Amino acid sequence: MKINIPFESLVYPDDKNTKAVVVSNEDFSTFNSDLLNLGNLNTGGKRVEGISAVFDLDGFTNFCNQMEPHLVVPRFLKEFLSWILKKIAQTHLIVKRENTFEGKKALYSRLPIFCKFLGDGLLMIWDTDDMSEIEMGNVVCILKDVAESYANDFLPFINKKFVNVPEKLRCGIARGSIVQLGDGNDYVGPSINLASRLQKVPPSFTFAFSARGFDKDFFAEYEFKKYQMIKIEVRGIKGNEELVYVLKSEINTLSPKMKAQIQIL
Repeated sequence: MKINIPFESLVYPDDKNTKAVVVSNEDFSTFNSDLLNLGNLNTGGKRVEGISAVFDLDGFTNFCNQMEPHLVVPRFLKEFLSWILKKIAQTHLIVKRENTFEGKKALYSRLPIFCKFLGDGLLMIWDTDDMSEIEMGNVVCILKDVAESYANDFLPFINKKFVNVPEKLRCGIARGSIVQLGDGNDYVGPSINLASRLQKVPPSFTFAFSARGFDKDFFAEYEFKKYQMIKIEVRGIKGNEELVYVLKSEINTLSPKMKAQIQIL
């Protein structure tokens, strides 16, 4: 959202030490909720069953604190956002069947219905109505591959263009109800809140998804073996304790002291 209301400075005639900012009555009236472009909020929000995923660039604040950030931050974001959207699309694609459907693409799962830049990451939402369990499991696997690809593929490339770039891309995933606001230009709901919390699961996990709404049968056996269920407290979530899947490979890198901080099931 960009707000562009023209104004001018004016000194009050009766007090030379006081200044005011003046805008036209017409421009002043434009400062209202319509600027948010959410559409008609007078009607009830449409309830959608979906998968919410929140990506977070770990260390982005530090990256923005470097000298002359205006010269590098937009360029970095252009590279990152172009890369992650392309990577998600390509990872959905069933390459071996690319030429099977003339003029069409075969995908492991449908693409997200919503994507929003959050300042240091992204929110993405998949509509799970009519989505098979296998499709939902494929979304998790796709996002896991994307998160891992950041360190393995994107980071070596981007380190040649910038310094002190975020070294990790965190991802939290949750399934549940969300509410479409207005014309579908934004969404709210507990699954979005949970996903945002899970992208920073302590002590140092970079990928996590809620066990609520996902089952072993959603995944191929070889894929499900990559995950481990743990029980953790999630601040700000009703009931606090959540069953969460994380990567076994990340558990194996933890020190004994850090492993003692989590409850492995």
